[in-house]
Amino acid sequence: RNIQMKVKTQNAPLRKAKSTALEDVRQYCSSSDSQEWQMFIQRHVEPLAEHYRSMSIKPFHMNMTLWWNNCHEMMMIGIHKRNRQIGEEKLKFQ
Repeated sequence: RNIQMKVKTQNAPLRKAKSTALEDVRQYCSSSDSQEWQMFIQRHVEPLAEHYRSMSIKPFHMNMTLWWNNCHEMMMIGIHKRNRQIGEEKLKFQ
């Protein structure tokens, strides 16, 4: 991915490892050349992030929704059975 970043963002200070590398990248991202950085984010990073979300987080959310729906249904069935049993016991008692 770093090779892709070097090709797509020619002005980014990614050429040499130095002690000020982090500061150089921060300055590049906040400078007037950040248009190149923003385009890189929009064209390459955001699609990958969306793909990650669609493959990992959304299925988990769907599974949790199904699980909670099943829990709610079982709870409602349990309440209905209990109420029916109470009603039957009242009829037997009378």
